[in-house]
Amino acid sequence: MKEKKTFSWPLVFAVGLGFMTTSIFWVHYNGFVPIFLKENHKLAFSIVGFIMTMDNWIALFL
Repeated sequence: MKEKKTFSWPLVFAVGLGFMTTSIFWVHYNGFVPIFLKENHKLAFSIVGFIMTMDNWIALFL
């Protein structure tokens, strides 16, 4: 007879916590890196936008 598999709530919590942490980090990264590039490296808005666009495209393929 087959055993009934149970749901592992601690595993579900750990995976959910990982996704939540990644999402929070990503929002802050996308919010603060353009400010850092603009103010500290004196780049134009168009260059900052290009860098952030390339960063997001590269992240899609990693």
